[in-house]
Amino acid sequence: LLQEQWNWWIVVRAASLTMSILVLVISALYRLRPSTLQNYQELAVLVVLTTIWLLAAKFMIVPSNWLPFLYPLAALGMLITVLMDVRVTVIWTIGFALVVNYLANNNPVWVAYACVGTLIGSFALGRVERLSAFLWAGLAVMASNLLVLIAFHSSFGDWLAPDMMTKLMQVFLLVFLNGSLSACITLIGYFVVGNLFNITTSFQLTELSQPTHPLLRQLLL
Repeated sequence: LLQEQWNWWIVVRAASLTMSILVLVISALYRLRPSTLQNYQELAVLVVLTTIWLLAAKFMIVPSNWLPFLYPLAALGMLITVLMDVRVTVIWTIGFALVVNYLANNNPVWVAYACVGTLIGSFALGRVERLSAFLWAGLAVMASNLLVLIAFHSSFGDWLAPDMMTKLMQVFLLVFLNGSLSACITLIGYFVVGNLFNITTSFQLTELSQPTHPLLRQLLL
């Protein structure tokens, strides 16, 4: 009986969190970017991306010293930025921060790690006109992740420990893998999702504006 009551309480907690996040996200979109609520194309993209990242969170946000730090939340934020708008990214990042904090059992280090990296990477990416922008965004994610891990490190004395060099190499590896994975997923998703949902991206508009583009040359004839 106690186990059954406990299971019901878990359901109530999850339902309360879900309702709170939905109200927060819808209210924020209504105030900051109401056009998204009226655009079924963008809503479909958000639903698909959210479902994929929630499933990934279920398997990656687990009790582990390294797996949660590979979770590419920054890729989700950067994808939303290049396909829609950075305001939607900020809203979605806040919502996902609440979700991952729940899954990570109130782990402030991981929440800060994921949120700061996501926002910094999204701001660095901005309007994509060249493919090199994804590289710089990945580097920005790496740098912000490293700074967050240093900021939340327990004490300076730990840096002088005999095994500190091994731990430091592990931190650099996690930061590098997370930033690289986020940049690669964003680059691939940018073209795949854009084509699947027929979204005109800024990169396509830049290509069309080139004087050597066949379509533009035909229009000029």
